[in-house]
Amino acid sequence: MKKQAGLPRDPRNRYRFKNPTFDFFFQWLTGTQTNNGAELGESMYIASQIKDGDPESWYREFMAMGERVEERAKASLANGHIISARESYLRCYVYYRGAAAFLNPRSDIRYRQAYGKGRDCFRKGNQLLDLPMEEVYVPFEGKMLPGYFARVDGNRNTKRRTLFMIGGGDTFVEDLYYYIVPAALRRNYNVLCVDLPGQGSLPWEGLYWRADMETPVKAVVDYALAHFPEIDPDRMAIYGISGGGYIVPRAVTREKRFKACVACSVILNFSQVWDSRIGSVEDALLFRIWRKLQPRRFDSILNILATYEWRWGAATINELVAKTQDHVVDPAQITCATLNLVAEQEYNGFGAGRRWAEECLAKITHSRKELIVAPRNEGGDSHGVGTNLSLMSQIVFDWLDDTLG
Repeated sequence: MKKQAGLPRDPRNRYRFKNPTFDFFFQWLTGTQTNNGAELGESMYIASQIKDGDPESWYREFMAMGERVEERAKASLANGHIISARESYLRCYVYYRGAAAFLNPRSDIRYRQAYGKGRDCFRKGNQLLDLPMEEVYVPFEGKMLPGYFARVDGNRNTKRRTLFMIGGGDTFVEDLYYYIVPAALRRNYNVLCVDLPGQGSLPWEGLYWRADMETPVKAVVDYALAHFPEIDPDRMAIYGISGGGYIVPRAVTREKRFKACVACSVILNFSQVWDSRIGSVEDALLFRIWRKLQPRRFDSILNILATYEWRWGAATINELVAKTQDHVVDPAQITCATLNLVAEQEYNGFGAGRRWAEECLAKITHSRKELIVAPRNEGGDSHGVGTNLSLMSQIVFDWLDDTLG
């Protein structure tokens, strides 16, 4: 397979758009249907109205669908149709959240507004669940790390396996519900989803992405064990996706209370991610020149770069790359059971993916260490296996069941 340049968001299997970044985000958002997120028909209608590669039409159509579905949610709730209202509110989040995908969080107020509308709908939907998740706020360096704790049932005296779920460089904590929470609850796992510095809305609070992610992870574990008696401290696992593929392996090199960790997929050196996927600093500067010559053509690319600058508290691409030079993981220091789940596209197409996987297998000292490649011929080769969440959950939880007992 041809080696891949740029971010791992040029899907080999296309759904709708020629613009690879548009199609990647569309695939990811549509994949949430597995766990009560976007509906296929609504998603396909949105896509039919979007001008390929045009961020403004993307924003407009996702917002419009969110507003239509929200009106249905309000009407159902007003008439006492709780299940219909719940399902509609949960879908609303995905559309409002999706609307912000190609906006600049620093310069475009619509980014924060769209996420805010989505979060409000998510919280309304959550309160209509049979057992609502508990909103969590973990004290950390004078701020709060937001999250949700999902319990298997209302019996707080029964200790259960618990999964700590961590997102990546693009995610908000609510995204993680659609990624895995319903699948975990069906398998009798509690789930704690949380945003760490740099994730979700935390850059607006002055908490930026950092190398020592083990520090906030420790704060989360301390808080969880102090507040949730239903967590079995001997059967805790942590799972990170996308940029969480750096956070989780880095965290468990210092935080030893987890019995197992899963990454989709492992990142051992974050500076190499930027160098190989985004391209050179000169290319990034060239995009800015091209934007002056061809307005809006490169808006989606520039706004994605600006989002990462925002999340790391960097003013420029130069500074962003510099800030990640110390974002490294020594797999020899990982002492818990480890699963590295890699989408086939990234394993074969992104050079470091295979190299990092092989290094983990060679250096991790725990006897239970495994690499699983999610196959393209089962629709699981996209970043984070976001296009087949049923397959992802099957792989991850079967492995965790065997590991945790």
